[in-house]
Amino acid sequence: MQYHSEYDYLVQPPVLIGSGIIYVIVAVSLYKFMRSRPAFELKIPMMIYNIAQVVVCAAMTAGLFNELRAGEPIQIPNTSFSVPNLFGLNTTFTKAAEFWVLVHYLSKFLDFFDTIFIALRKKDRQMSFLHVYHHATIGPIWGLLLYLGYGGATACFGACINSFTHVLMYTHYFVSALGIRHPFKPLITSWQIFQFYSCIAHAVLCISPLETVYPKYLAYVQFAYHLTMIVLFTSFFKKTYGADDKKKSKQQAATNGHAKTAVKAPATNGTDAAAAHDDGEHATNGNGKAVRRRRVATT
Repeated sequence: MQYHSEYDYLVQPPVLIGSGIIYVIVAVSLYKFMRSRPAFELKIPMMIYNIAQVVVCAAMTAGLFNELRAGEPIQIPNTSFSVPNLFGLNTTFTKAAEFWVLVHYLSKFLDFFDTIFIALRKKDRQMSFLHVYHHATIGPIWGLLLYLGYGGATACFGACINSFTHVLMYTHYFVSALGIRHPFKPLITSWQIFQFYSCIAHAVLCISPLETVYPKYLAYVQFAYHLTMIVLFTSFFKKTYGADDKKKSKQQAATNGHAKTAVKAPATNGTDAAAAHDDGEHATNGNGKAVRRRRVATT
């Protein structure tokens, strides 16, 4: 059953469908609006936003994990063995569980600021199909669970792991905004992909006889949706990090070749030095050529 009847207006079909459509319209319109205008810096607003996201997502992670821990161990059929109930299978629906899923659903509207910041800063490469598709669909999906009365119990698993993933992501964004570089960007994207695989596993368990409360048709929807996310994020990972690795290999080969044949040149006045410019997406070398830096997709 659904406990938060006073919030029913937030999860009605017109709201769910309309929010996705309005998001796409605003994202495309803002992108086109900024094409002939200079980019905004927005460093301070983004830092505040990232900190707020870390706090909210950490609170959701703690609250949702606490609900998952309340689940009884899963008894393996026809055996005397049981395993920890990490997915919250057959967990009782509680007001607290649905509250945190409701907060998670509402946080997806807060995530729309990701797109606004991307558009205003003219980070066109980040305004990808993956980004828009995910932001336009994930909120309505969580709202649908609440609308149908299943926004609790085992649904806490997906909300919990996604909230934790966002803690990692927005911590990365905050650190990057400070100008601090770290080697963990590929690991964060790998964790995002792992998150989707874990949700696929969760869906399979919900389809199996082990889960007797969560509707099977919702589990099939969950399976199909996260399959699309795995395909899109895996493609993103290969394009982003695979391309960078190839460039590094070519640059290393070129460097080694020059080292064998180069003749010592006279000192320059600094025109060959790397420029200390960083717009958050690209660094530029002394010749003004763009050098791609790694990105982390948003989920």
